Amino acid sequence: MASSRINFAEVYSFFNDESRLGNVLQTLEQNSNESSRKYWLSVKDYLPSIPDWVHKLLILVNLDGAHWVLVRVDFRKNKVWIYDSLLTFRDDKRYKLKFKPLEVIFPQWLEYVGFYNIRPELQSTDPWKLRARHNKSPELAIAFNASHVEYFKKKIAVDIFNDDIVL
Repeated sequence: MASSRINFAEVYSFFNDESRLGNVLQTLEQNSNESSRKYWLSVKDYLPSIPDWVHKLLILVNLDGAHWVLVRVDFRKNKVWIYDSLLTFRDDKRYKLKFKPLEVIFPQWLEYVGFYNIRPELQSTDPWKLRARHNKSPELAIAFNASHVEYFKKKIAVDIFNDDIVL
């Protein structure tokens, strides 16, 4: 049985040949486990009820099982924005590698599930583009100085004593 996790680098290299996408989606649907089949069917059932005023989609994506990012899809602009709240993470190349397959897969998947049959005004021949965004909130900046060390030292000691921290 295939793993439920997707290695996006492999997907990207595989989908460089866009002509194979339809076969892969049919294979995924036919050979997937029961919950995946139910998901595909539920997506197809849900699409007719999408109101015509919906132009954006928000998706939570887990990167490598350790970090979550928010993906915003804009159907009118054919763009995908990736929002990361982790202030220390600045590797845009990693994002592009991970999400580049969406530029090919996502519009073809929308066509496959019948989205453009319901919303033909959103179908475009323009390629989808990927944009990475980072949280740069200055109001959330933390002013940390040496006077805070004593507090954290005491807090860690109490947490160790209460078995809240395992060493």
